[in-house]
Amino acid sequence: MSVNLVDKNGSQFDLELNGMQLHREAADSKLTFRQHVNMKFPTAADQPETFKQMCVRSGMRFERDAETGRPSSTLREILDPIGYEAADNTTGGTYTSNPMIPDSRILFAPALMEAVESKMMTNENDATSAFESLVGYRETVAGTRIEQPVIDYTGKGGPEDASFSRQGQNARPNTILSITASDVSRVIPATSFGLEISDEAMTSSLDFVTRTMARFYKKADYAEWVAQIGLLLAGNPDAAVTPMDDGTAALSTFTADSISSADLSGGGIDQEAWLKYFYKDSMNMVPDKIVCDWASMYAVEKRADRPTNVMNNSTDRMDAPYKVLYPKFAESVGMVVMPAGTFTAKTLMGIQSADAIAKITSSSVAYNALEAQVMKRSTEMRFDRGFILYRQYTDAFSTMTYA
Repeated sequence: MSVNLVDKNGSQFDLELNGMQLHREAADSKLTFRQHVNMKFPTAADQPETFKQMCVRSGMRFERDAETGRPSSTLREILDPIGYEAADNTTGGTYTSNPMIPDSRILFAPALMEAVESKMMTNENDATSAFESLVGYRETVAGTRIEQPVIDYTGKGGPEDASFSRQGQNARPNTILSITASDVSRVIPATSFGLEISDEAMTSSLDFVTRTMARFYKKADYAEWVAQIGLLLAGNPDAAVTPMDDGTAALSTFTADSISSADLSGGGIDQEAWLKYFYKDSMNMVPDKIVCDWASMYAVEKRADRPTNVMNNSTDRMDAPYKVLYPKFAESVGMVVMPAGTFTAKTLMGIQSADAIAKITSSSVAYNALEAQVMKRSTEMRFDRGFILYRQYTDAFSTMTYA
């Protein structure tokens, strides 16, 4: 089975889909199907990308054409075009007589997920986007098991005890840093959901399906992130224990009262505690993002002694503006405010986002689901994904509580 495309030289060629071959290659390359085919079969700069060409030639229309009024494709046109085209060959799709699986069916799952991702890139998805911005390290692996790298410094103080040392001639240097991978093995769990389409509902448009799935993903992602953020603070019993971080234990905390010269035992935060919060562990980290609930955000907003623009009656005065070079404060701190009841009250979990949170995604988990639904003539589909989220370094977190 093949689709006719235009290559980077402007010449037409037939691309053999070879069943699940391209899906397997994409999973092994740790790429999405779209990324893989676009990289393997590039087009000219003034031509549509290969993946979009494949979808168009297969007859998939995900949105209504505003100029012509032509509606988006129905599920029957995509999933069961055999016989349908004989009556009205309007889709432009192709199919083979052996094994009788149309190219639109093979391309349906990756095309559907791309359309869903596109619809999710809206203001309605601000919450999940904010959560994703907390991740400092991302990686995609082709399997479901990873060897989590472990960094171990010798000495009681860890990296603080590490330093260059004098060595005699022909002598090996002292080993103060060890990086290993086999110490901690992690399994990426698979999560799934099924989509079942009745024969009567096969006339539903693809636009309706993508909007429905985008809404599901938005709500599911939100709920999953809320749960994961709680585990980052309180500790995850399924996490690993390494010299870098004991992921099973809760983050250590300190109080605002302990870092302010004022008496804050009665509750709240003052300006001194807020500034010292960023200075306290500045050798290791300076928070650039904070996770808290609404009450804690408002406590920061209403903190005592906070400078305002009406001080000194806003009159001009002699001044010597300065900028703190160390510790380097972030120009602005991103704050993620959690829904009521989903995060520990009176707690500010600050992170240095580049080093705090890691997210590892398995491409093979998604690939297995694609194979299950495109290689049989069924209106039942299964979508799988798998990832783990964990704390990279304990000292990339700074958690302050207040009374």
